[in-house]
Amino acid sequence: MRDIYEHKIAYKPDDEKAHAQYANWLTENGDPRGEFIQLQLALEDETKPAELRSELRIRERELLNLHRRTWLGELAHPAKVRLLQGAKALLMPSGWSEPFGLVMIEAMLTGTPVVAFRSGSAPEIVDEGVTGMIVHDSDEMAAAVPRVRTLDRAQCRAQAVSRFSAKRMASRYAELYAAHSRLRNAVA
Repeated sequence: MRDIYEHKIAYKPDDEKAHAQYANWLTENGDPRGEFIQLQLALEDETKPAELRSELRIRERELLNLHRRTWLGELAHPAKVRLLQGAKALLMPSGWSEPFGLVMIEAMLTGTPVVAFRSGSAPEIVDEGVTGMIVHDSDEMAAAVPRVRTLDRAQCRAQAVSRFSAKRMASRYAELYAAHSRLRNAVA
């Protein structure tokens, strides 16, 4: 049954109903991730009263503490870089169609490979076997973790720099601007 829900989420990541069904199924089967997903879905609903959202945040912290997880929140850039550099991999079980995936690029720029669900921009960002691995579900993700540790972190970083550095971005913008100007002049 889990495979059915994970398949729905992987191929229709914006389907909130699928996420809710999966969360309910996890909860019914004693998996604490179910309640956490339910909390996240509830917190995304900005129409909920502030008092209820505050109570949900308290329960979220209780769950994290109960399962010995620490929520770091948004980190300043230097702290984020240190955290990513020390990680074996970045796991990206994205439940929605991530349009760009900056966090994946940030990880790869530190030499940290990415293991991501095949959704959104992940297949375009992750170079399979070089900067990480693309998987279909949580079982494949768990199986990929030991394999991703064999990837060359220096090669991961070099590939990310060649594709996503500020210098590369500025160069590409200049190329596109020049091409646009040539087209515009040709039409005028």
